Amino acid sequence: MAYYGRAIDAFLEDAQREAARGVANKIIRVRPSAVRTLCTLTWLDLAAGHQATALLHLRDYAVAAKDARQHDRAATQIFAMARIAADAEFVEAVADALDSLDFSRRGGQVRRWVSSGSPDALTDPVALSDACLAAAVRSEKPGAVMLQDIDEGAEAVADVAEPETDPPAAEGTPPSDEADRSTKRKKKKGGKNEKKYRWD
Repeated sequence: MAYYGRAIDAFLEDAQREAARGVANKIIRVRPSAVRTLCTLTWLDLAAGHQATALLHLRDYAVAAKDARQHDRAATQIFAMARIAADAEFVEAVADALDSLDFSRRGGQVRRWVSSGSPDALTDPVALSDACLAAAVRSEKPGAVMLQDIDEGAEAVADVAEPETDPPAAEGTPPSDEADRSTKRKKKKGGKNEKKYRWD
């Protein structure tokens, strides 16, 4: 599986979208819940304007990420997709996916874009394709900034938008997007919040 993953990396770096898609589809046939591969396929679907398969892969990505307890990483990627996607149906699906990953505030933020559109939405197909390919390449880089880790007012990193300012929580109460996961994090060793991001 690692061999196929390296092949996808090489194809993405070389801007060979369809070659990368072909290898990714081979992985999915063997490992239907391969989180990282589903992320890559969703980006490639957006790049190619394949809305139907983008919706399918987005749904599978969110489910697989939740099962693998990769909420933060998946929410980061999915939110970035909503920022640049102009298709209202896809943006609404992203909002639902964020809700399922326990990022309800982000889901609400994205849901408002269904009617108004994201300020960063790309309507030019070439610009959208290039942005999606670049995001697919960056998505597997180590040390990626997770969505909730960006300080208020900080500039976006790796296509992650600035977070909205949430009302202050009651003393001692974590924000809603963090509350459900705070207990899980305390149980993890070495301060790691995510399992290793593998192609399988």
